[in-house]
Amino acid sequence: MEIRTIVTDCDDTLLRDDLTISPFTRDVLKRAYDKGIRVILASGRAAASVRPFAESLGFKEPYIACNGAVIIDGNTNKPLDEQLFSVETAKKCGRFFKERGMYGQYYYGERFYYNHSCEFNRMYAESSRMEGELAGDLEKAIKWPIPKLLGIDTPERILKAYEAAIKEFEGEASITMSKPHFLEINPVGATKGKALARLSKMMDISPETTMAFGDSLNDIPMLEWAKYGVAMENARREVKAVAPLHCKSNEEDGVAHMILTHVLKEETAL
Repeated sequence: MEIRTIVTDCDDTLLRDDLTISPFTRDVLKRAYDKGIRVILASGRAAASVRPFAESLGFKEPYIACNGAVIIDGNTNKPLDEQLFSVETAKKCGRFFKERGMYGQYYYGERFYYNHSCEFNRMYAESSRMEGELAGDLEKAIKWPIPKLLGIDTPERILKAYEAAIKEFEGEASITMSKPHFLEINPVGATKGKALARLSKMMDISPETTMAFGDSLNDIPMLEWAKYGVAMENARREVKAVAPLHCKSNEEDGVAHMILTHVLKEETAL
């Protein structure tokens, strides 16, 4: 197993449940990086929300945000590549949430903009560390090309909306879920796997020497792109079904233990 690139999701994968990267995981990632192995974050979070984690690691590698809609230069924090909705399609997505009476939000610049105030926008602001702004009717509010819209609701309602969105936006959008209560709508070219394929044309990254870690539906494209796809113990069953490798949970520093054993070739702590 020759690994030159490590790609990892953030929430429920690299991050513990308290949204921190443990000292043990930081140490293992640094040891891998010091051996010349790239360490790349790939998240459903917006770029402004991924940035603090990328900066805290200090590796200056590119990072992937918005499920692959955006690739950010780790040195400048400027976009290297963006896949954006047209205004017309973005408005249609906003209408999708309105017609179902769902909470919805979109991303532009450093902020997220939501259709109505409730516990969801407050929860999201706290977990993402981003500022939100009330926009009202998203269909009317969206005036620029954007990388992503997010719907938040109960897992039962999100599952129904997910199935409906797949049918409604066939050929127009990429539909996925990062958490049971998150419905994510991105441009067609925006998946983590497609983002890695685009990034591989910019730098020396190959699927044959890449190990990728993930836990949810939005991670499946990158686990399939990488030769060594790893599902977390806490991953959804659909993710475990496609990943050839499995590791401990995010709460048990599964990413670090897998790297320690199979990349750095050292005995992992039990």
